[in-house]
Amino acid sequence: MTHEHTHWPANVDVIQLSKNWKLSSDGVQWIISKRRKNKYEPLFFIASTRGHLITNLRWNGVTVTKRAQKALDRLPDTFKEWVVDAKARGMGQKA
Repeated sequence: MTHEHTHWPANVDVIQLSKNWKLSSDGVQWIISKRRKNKYEPLFFIASTRGHLITNLRWNGVTVTKRAQKALDRLPDTFKEWVVDAKARGMGQKA
């Protein structure tokens, strides 16, 4: 079985969770980052399920806006499914 890995040119922003939190991906996992001064610091890495991602956000006190929660609710059930969808939309492709 061949495993195809997308070489993402950089982290791709997925959802702005709130003013100081964002969800991005490097093509291998979702990354939860917090703004520190003028840049985001990656803190948590999840490559499993949307449920695990949402639980991690809650456990770690991540602020999520209503709009961001709706976007989280629309994510596929697993990270692997999200990657397939992201690739289909051209996300992670080199320009």
